[in-house]
Amino acid sequence: MTVPLPTVSLRSDAGHLHAGAPAAAAPGAIGQAPRLSPAAVRRPTVGVLFNHDALHQVSHVAPVITGLREVAPDIEVTALTSSPQQQRAVTAIVGRPDDAGLHFALLDIPGRVSSWLSLLNTFAPARRLYILKRYHALLSRFDCLLVPETTSIRLKTWFGVANTRLVLLPHGAGDRAIGFGREIRHFDHVLVAGTKIRQRMLDCGVVDEAGSTIVGYPKFDLIDARARAPLFDNDAMTVLYNPHFDPDLSSWYDHGLRVLDYFADNPQYNLVFAPHVMLYRRRLHVSMASGRVRAMRPLPTRFLMAPNIRVDLGSENCVNMRYTLGADFYLGDVSSQVYEFLFEPRPCAFINSHAARWEQDPNYRHWHNGPVIDDVAELDAVLRSGVVGHAGYRAHQRAAFAETFDISTTPSATRAARAIAALLTDENRAAVR
Repeated sequence: MTVPLPTVSLRSDAGHLHAGAPAAAAPGAIGQAPRLSPAAVRRPTVGVLFNHDALHQVSHVAPVITGLREVAPDIEVTALTSSPQQQRAVTAIVGRPDDAGLHFALLDIPGRVSSWLSLLNTFAPARRLYILKRYHALLSRFDCLLVPETTSIRLKTWFGVANTRLVLLPHGAGDRAIGFGREIRHFDHVLVAGTKIRQRMLDCGVVDEAGSTIVGYPKFDLIDARARAPLFDNDAMTVLYNPHFDPDLSSWYDHGLRVLDYFADNPQYNLVFAPHVMLYRRRLHVSMASGRVRAMRPLPTRFLMAPNIRVDLGSENCVNMRYTLGADFYLGDVSSQVYEFLFEPRPCAFINSHAARWEQDPNYRHWHNGPVIDDVAELDAVLRSGVVGHAGYRAHQRAAFAETFDISTTPSATRAARAIAALLTDENRAAVR
C-alpha cells in the first residue's frame, strides 16, 4: 500500500508546532497562530524525537530538553512525539510549551493508515518506520536531532536526511549486542552513560573518541532514591521478575509461567511481574538477528488473583524505577533495567533459558552480578540464600554500577545539553568529549 507523504508545514500556537497538512491541527493543539518568524528560524534548532509504541524511552531523553533550556537558552527546542500519550509524558517532565524556545510537535498518522500499521506492528516496528518516512522532510529542518534509539538512523540511510546532525542517547545501558550494532557508526555523535558503554563502542569501531561523549544517565536526574517505598503491605521479601521480549534471549517464553507458578505456590514471597513494556504489546515477537518467532498468549487469570503477585504489563511504574527501587531481589535475563536496580546493591539472579555460554561473553556482562540458573527448579535455593548469598556479589555490583554510569555533581541532562550545544558551535566541536 502506497500512501502519499503529507505536505510539511510548521506553525506555532502557544508553543505547539503542528506537523502535517496546513489545515489540520494536531490533537492537543491550542488555537492557531502565525508561522515562526524569520528571526526565530535563524536560532539554532534541536528536535528531540520520541518515536515509539511505548513510553519507556521518554525519561531517558526528556530531561535533556530542560538541560538545553538552562545551558543554551538561544537554542529553539522542539519535542517531537508520535502519540498524545508521549506528549503528556514529556510535558510532565519538561513543562508546557512557551514562547521562549520550547515547542511541541505531534507527528500524527491518518486513521486509514494507522489501521494498516496496527496490523503490521504486531511483529515489526512498522509505525516507527512510517513516522520517519512521513516526516523526514520536517525532521531534516532541524540543525540537530536527539534520539533514544537506533531505528531513527534510517532518516540518513533510507530517507536521505543529510544536513541534520543525528545524536544518539541510548535508552538504557545494557549489554546486549544490539546496543553496539554497526548502524551506530552513522550517527554524528553518541552520548553514553559511562566508560563501559563507550569503551565497548570504541572496541567495536562504531564510534571514535571525538564522536562520543560520556554524560551520565539523565533518567537518574528524575529519581529520588530516598523515596523508595514498599510495594506490598507486608514484610516479606519482594522479588521483581523483569523478563525481556527478545525471542532469542528472554526467559519468558520457556520459563515464565513456571516462575509465576512458583510464587503463586510460595506466598512467603511477594512478586512483582513487570516485564519489558514491549512484551505484551505485540502478539508476535520476531528476532531481527535469527528470524525466530515467538507468539504471546494471554496471562492466566490465576496470577492476577494471587494476593502476593502484582502484575504490571506496562504502566508508568514499569519505567519510572518504582519497581527497581522498591524490590528486594531482581530476577531477569537480559534487560538493562538490572543496572537501574543496582542503583542500590541488592540480590540478583538470572535465568539462562537458551543455554548461553555466557561466562566470557560481553553480552552477558550483567550476569556476573548474581547467580545464573538454568531451570526454575533452582530458583528456590537462590531465593533462600537471599541476603547471605548476596555478600559475595556486593563489591562487584558497586563496580559494575560505577563503570556503567558516570554520575557526578553536575546533572546528566546538563552534561548532555552542553555536548549538544558544543556540536552546534563550530569552534567548540573539538571540545566535545
